[in-house]
Amino acid sequence: MRNVDWNIDKHVVTRLFANLLHGPYFTDLSSTPINFHVQLHPDKKHIRGHGGTGALTLPTIDIGKRFLDLYQLQPLTVGKKTISLSNSTRSPRPDVVESIRLQPYIDPAILVQRESRAAQLNAGRISIETIQFGWECRDYMFSIECEHNCAGEADLLFNDERRELRVKLRNQDETYFIAMNYSHIITITMNKYLENKHVIVFTLNTPPSYERDRGSTRQRLSFLPIPDHERVAPYASLAIRLVCKSAGDLEEFRKLSIAAQLQNRISEYEYPVVRRNLFSQFALGRLQLYLRQLNWCIAFQIESLVRSMVVDVIEVLALIPEIVRIIGLKGRSFAATVLKNFSSRMELMWNEDEVEAKTVLQCFLDTEKEVLKYKTIQTVKPNEGSLCDTYHVNITPTTMKLVGPLPDRSNRVIRAYETRHQESFLRVSFLDESSLRYRFDREVDGPEFIRTRVGPFLLDGLTIAGRKFDFLAYSQSALKEHAVW
Repeated sequence: MRNVDWNIDKHVVTRLFANLLHGPYFTDLSSTPINFHVQLHPDKKHIRGHGGTGALTLPTIDIGKRFLDLYQLQPLTVGKKTISLSNSTRSPRPDVVESIRLQPYIDPAILVQRESRAAQLNAGRISIETIQFGWECRDYMFSIECEHNCAGEADLLFNDERRELRVKLRNQDETYFIAMNYSHIITITMNKYLENKHVIVFTLNTPPSYERDRGSTRQRLSFLPIPDHERVAPYASLAIRLVCKSAGDLEEFRKLSIAAQLQNRISEYEYPVVRRNLFSQFALGRLQLYLRQLNWCIAFQIESLVRSMVVDVIEVLALIPEIVRIIGLKGRSFAATVLKNFSSRMELMWNEDEVEAKTVLQCFLDTEKEVLKYKTIQTVKPNEGSLCDTYHVNITPTTMKLVGPLPDRSNRVIRAYETRHQESFLRVSFLDESSLRYRFDREVDGPEFIRTRVGPFLLDGLTIAGRKFDFLAYSQSALKEHAVW
């Protein structure tokens, strides 16, 4: 393209071409509106918005030839000039061709709206005084389990391109991020707590991404280098409380949330705050002491309860006497089945009406009564070409999720051992927080993350409930799914 009026922008040119390409002259070449790409070259003197030249890329050669034929019959005048079109002497950019072939056409008015929204969001900045990681208790209290005073060195930012909220934290000459994807946010609570603190509370369905800024790339982390976060992050990453500097920051956040279309998730509830030390070093130490004393199938289910974030450590410790009682009366297989079913019931318990809500102990006892109705409790024994019960561990960037035992395909290694050793094997998968396989992200240093997060488990082993498991082997099919034994 040559002789493009300097007073018009890319969107005006796009509308002009769209009127032609989406008209009757091209309907036989495409059943959907033809997508295309317009690029206006910059002005080398940096005086005007563009240099008056550019490139139009179309998805196929046939469409390009017909467009030039139409141009010969109907010159394109926009602004005060008639655009001159000719075949390019350069090959089209492969990424542009792939993009316009795979993606649908988007009206320039929508693009303008998106660009305006992105500019507004990317320019927004909410100053943060304190970052708190906590646990939402069943009595509607927020228990602070980890706290960091930012001393004016943290901001809450919107990233419209990645559709993320990002807390930018400067700590010890390094920059860190807490990234929360829009789709992972369940609710946002805004309030002026006790009339003197301006607070935003995020309730998530997936732990956020912790990252360190490395300039051209970011390093994925399992926790932030702030006090207590390494201990708390695997258990309490689904509730984040931010204390803002002023009421103006809250209003700025509300305005930006509307632009990001998050306003439907905002409520004004004043979240009461407590400090119950639900995941203190002492509580976690007591739990590990009990787990080492209990049988593996019981310890695995208890660890799974805590790791799945459906109960806190104090609630589990209160259940230990009942678990021991059931083991003494009915045996370890029965107790393990009760714990496995109890986990499913606890996931539903939070959604119950306040009138019908039960305590954790009541829910556990009801689960025991339900399992008592079962006629038999069986496991699938491994044999040639059959299935076996397998314990699964999904290791994510921040924590690990324990599942099972589940029926799995037996293999030669497991069949080489007696049935009583079946519990000595784990199928370990390395997954992202959303339980999806890791995907390439050019902005994240993937190899470094694999070395620091995955490497230690393969080289040094995995410890669960006081039992150490060593890397054994993998199959080609399992490796494609990022899974090993």
